[in-house]
Amino acid sequence: MVLLEELLVPDTLASHPFLKGGYSLPLLGNQSFFRPIPESLTQVNRHLLAKALEISPHQFVSPRLAHGKRILEVKKKDMGRGALSGCDAPSQVDGLITKERGVFLLTTAADCLPILAFSEPELICASVHCGRRGLELGILEEMVAAFERLGAPPSHLRVILGPCIRVCCYEVDYQVARSFQEKFGTEGVRRQGNRFFLDLAGTARRVLQKLGVKHIEEVKECTYCHPRGYFSYRKDGDWFQTLAAVIGVKE
Repeated sequence: MVLLEELLVPDTLASHPFLKGGYSLPLLGNQSFFRPIPESLTQVNRHLLAKALEISPHQFVSPRLAHGKRILEVKKKDMGRGALSGCDAPSQVDGLITKERGVFLLTTAADCLPILAFSEPELICASVHCGRRGLELGILEEMVAAFERLGAPPSHLRVILGPCIRVCCYEVDYQVARSFQEKFGTEGVRRQGNRFFLDLAGTARRVLQKLGVKHIEEVKECTYCHPRGYFSYRKDGDWFQTLAAVIGVKE
């Protein structure tokens, strides 16, 4: 028997009385329809993920990512979009938010920072793909603003930063490091001689704190070097696969 903790991390959402979700581990396979992998295999993986969550795969909404900052509010009428095919996925979107029960938001990542967030007591949920470019463009500011539009202030948010490439392995060139440092300060860049490494998760945490988010949890595992064998764009190259970041409120 495969245990839930072998399929999803962390257990924060598994133990929540009203929420379900988490970050899929490699055993659940590739979760994106926009990779050079047969669609039928990814459909099987989505079915397995839904089974682990005890929901229907048709409850998923999953977008085509753009490495931007757009957050889309979704409703029950959107359920199924991007769930079992990329053809009907919302496009040019890097975050989803909903206040409706039974809708499960799913974004994907493979080194970029996946983020799950919810508000209490409102039980508004969001799933966000936050890469370096999205972070620089202001996707976290957009996420917090989207919660506020739906009635949840930053102090009500609980955010879970998922597994991503950590500062130990996220090496960039000087120009990228300089631009990142100019925007986020010296804490966002680690220098080792003539080499530069970005702290994506740490920077995201600091941005959220400045926005007034008080409750932040982290899965402190590097997708490049952690022994779990996470999917990683930098490690796996052009044939990389992706994890899912999924969240929703039980009906």
